[in-house]
Amino acid sequence: MGGLGSGRSLGGSRRNTVEEYPYCLSVSWMRKNGLIPDGHLKRCTSKTWYNRSTGEVANSVMLMGFVTEDGYNNRVDVLFKDGAPVKKQSIGIGYTKSGVCNRRAWLLCPKCFKNRSKLYASGPNRPFNCRECCGLVYQSQRHDRMARLFTRARNIHRKLYGNGDLTTGVPIKPYNMHWKTYERKCQEMKYYCDLGYAYMGVEVAKFKEQINKF
Repeated sequence: MGGLGSGRSLGGSRRNTVEEYPYCLSVSWMRKNGLIPDGHLKRCTSKTWYNRSTGEVANSVMLMGFVTEDGYNNRVDVLFKDGAPVKKQSIGIGYTKSGVCNRRAWLLCPKCFKNRSKLYASGPNRPFNCRECCGLVYQSQRHDRMARLFTRARNIHRKLYGNGDLTTGVPIKPYNMHWKTYERKCQEMKYYCDLGYAYMGVEVAKFKEQINKF
């Protein structure tokens, strides 16, 4: 049980969510693994995804980076396994100015060619595209306003090392957290809970009005 407000909202979006697509390539992962130059460069590496329930390998691909004369990557080739519908997919790397001398790297979606920080695939050995081209939404977009308020409260509950169940009350102060921070987070959690209960009361009143019409 996920606690109060954790259920799926009736009438919410039925589109697939980002959280349901485990196959993802991100700029931060490529920079960390040297495909996007950040002091050093690794021209070839692999990416492996694991099954969340069994821990077994679900899919793996090889990635090769291609560097221009100025030392910046201009594209990354994704090499899929034998038997895949697509053998290779080229993903462009774009840069925008960040600060005075730095440049920020982006992945260019192969479908819409827009700057993206992450690309997603629908399954093993499938081509990668951005969230919009895959038709994905965030999990929070499936919820109405009341559910989003309770979700915020549960997130704060977890930051206080709670289990996210609002019915268990306020967790005790973590030993490594200042009292001012702890009190502020408790006030925020109470604020979102109060708003959530207020919206719940409005929805219950509307439901009673509909029932009384019959």
